[in-house]
Amino acid sequence: MLSRNTQDMVLLTIAYFLASITSVFAECTREGLLAAANSYVSAFSAGKLDGLKLDSSNFTYQENNKAADIKRGVLSQSHNISLNRSTADTVACASYTMIISLGSGSNSKPYVTATQIRHPADGDTSVISSIDTIAATAGSLFFNAQKTLGYIQKENWGVIDTAANRPSRELLRKVGDAYLDMWTDAKAADSIPWGTDCERVEGSQYTRPCGGQLPRGGSSKRNGNRRYVIDEVMGSVDVLCSFDALGNMPDSHEIRVEGGKVKGRGGGGDRGGRGGFRGGRGGFGQRDDGPPAQVLELGTFEHAVEGEMFYKSTNPKIPHFNAQVFLENKTPIGKIDEVLGPLNQVYFTVKPQTGIVATSFKPGDKVFVGSEKLLPLERFLPKPKVLGAPKVKKAGRGGAGGGRGGPRGGARGGGRGGFSSRGGGGGFSRGGGGGFSRGGGGGFSRGGGRGGSGGFSRGGGGGGFSRGGGGGFSRGGGRGRGGY
Repeated sequence: MLSRNTQDMVLLTIAYFLASITSVFAECTREGLLAAANSYVSAFSAGKLDGLKLDSSNFTYQENNKAADIKRGVLSQSHNISLNRSTADTVACASYTMIISLGSGSNSKPYVTATQIRHPADGDTSVISSIDTIAATAGSLFFNAQKTLGYIQKENWGVIDTAANRPSRELLRKVGDAYLDMWTDAKAADSIPWGTDCERVEGSQYTRPCGGQLPRGGSSKRNGNRRYVIDEVMGSVDVLCSFDALGNMPDSHEIRVEGGKVKGRGGGGDRGGRGGFRGGRGGFGQRDDGPPAQVLELGTFEHAVEGEMFYKSTNPKIPHFNAQVFLENKTPIGKIDEVLGPLNQVYFTVKPQTGIVATSFKPGDKVFVGSEKLLPLERFLPKPKVLGAPKVKKAGRGGAGGGRGGPRGGARGGGRGGFSSRGGGGGFSRGGGGGFSRGGGGGFSRGGGRGGSGGFSRGGGGGGFSRGGGGGFSRGGGRGRGGY
């Protein structure tokens, strides 16, 4: 049994040890975290690592959710920074920094980056143990650094002066998780306290108010690999994650809460240049009526061609020309420009809306359409002739086999071929006989020459996926892009 003096000595030793731990972790100050974040901004600007004190024994770096060499990543070149701001998480001893660089010169690309910096467990903010960056650049979905800069510059991400208006750490974490859960949980959107004056910036897409046009479940895969930086003083939570609901894409979400309500949702991230919920923007200058109540799978991405997306249909029905198409979460990405191919295997092209890059999709990516924008295949098959029916010649631009149409004639040239047909008999014609022709004989020709001999031609002779000439994917002749 310990003597009284020995017990007192042990207690004093424990008290001193606990006080030492407290003093060590107290070094993880807001000022220290923001100073480290500023050193990162300087390194990003200069393209040099000299000013960063990296942990010599345990430093890690990842870019777009993959381990990388920091000397070959986004810090390997200099950048002209147009905007940066940082938040501090004294509990996790971490910071978050957003940087927008418009790029200049031949060697500098524009970037919008989201970076979390973490420090050792002892709270020494002068040492950096990890740098975790999501970097979006030209080719990323909805990427437009200039537009993003314009939106962010108008926002207020300053310190919330009144303590009563500052959200708790628990609320910020809850809101950040609920936002990412909207793709898998139909009730998540309604659990978020949206403010009436809230606005959302997703990449270069702007939505106001925040609570409009939100996903409500639909995906079976939860957005995972979440890393948090929470700053109650700024009312900010940033979450870096893998956007698995749409296909394992690197992403960043920062949300601001003030007075218990969501005031803003900023950021974006790379998402592999694809996918993700980026707001409810309407297409091509037309009125935005919001997403449809129900979307159905329409097809899978094959490849990009001349700035458009080329898809193979997986739906037994046929989409309307100019129908808006979506990602699974009802994010609009463009409108159908052409419907191509024979009736037993339909293809279609999508003209992307502003901010969408055709080359950012990968083969197999799915596209969806509103159920009201589909028509049964039977609509485009030739109708059987009625025996004994009198033949009546009608005047008009089509005539009996004339005008802009095919052999069936009619008011403007044709029977039931196509959408508001301007052409002839069957298929999706806008001019000629069968198939999905826009002018000539068969297939999906748009006209020219003899109207094409089938295949996916838009105009001339051979067939294939030509848009003008012999074969292949050409719009003007020869073999173009090589055939299908």
